[in-house]
Amino acid sequence: GFQQTVPAPTQLNVGNGATLTFIQAGSVGPVNDIPLYFSSNENKVDVDGGTLKFQSSYVVFGTDKGRMNIHNGGRLILVGDNTVLRPQRLEVDSGEVELGAGTTLDLERDALILNDASIRVGQVAQLKAGGINVNGSSTINLDNNNGLVDVFDEVFVADGQTLTLDGAKARIGIGQLRAGLLVMEPGSLIRLTGQAVLSTESPEIW
Repeated sequence: GFQQTVPAPTQLNVGNGATLTFIQAGSVGPVNDIPLYFSSNENKVDVDGGTLKFQSSYVVFGTDKGRMNIHNGGRLILVGDNTVLRPQRLEVDSGEVELGAGTTLDLERDALILNDASIRVGQVAQLKAGGINVNGSSTINLDNNNGLVDVFDEVFVADGQTLTLDGAKARIGIGQLRAGLLVMEPGSLIRLTGQAVLSTESPEIW
């Protein structure tokens, strides 16, 4: 098949109480995945108290100037085996991200910005990012077996903030956050519970 491309600038606004769902957007499967590709560098996604959901879909948003913001109680949800979302810079501010079983949120080399955020990584789901910046205390729930958060570069925890890796409800296997570098400012804290695992090549405390 052929890649489905939306070349025009696209702005998605999902307000309080509203839900926008992509169902079977692009093509997903064990082979021959074909994305729905929003190719403009001016794409913006703003989920302000609403819910943005991707179900059995493969969607790519934009280039290096693209932004996706989840805030004010907003939710980003991925469900359905092999569902993939590839945004650019993703910021979650007082919002939630839920990755259902077998889904992937892939920021490639871009950053995930967290401020009072909750991230849930389901069974064999994956979150991939260039970095994670914890600007306000946040929780990553790794309560299903073999969920993975894979960070190419650094996990940064700002002064006085806490990153909680919560594996307290895990029943089989482990959930893991794997990072190239861990940077913690004074007064910051990383808390692990249950079966959660943190691995890094180079911890660094400022």
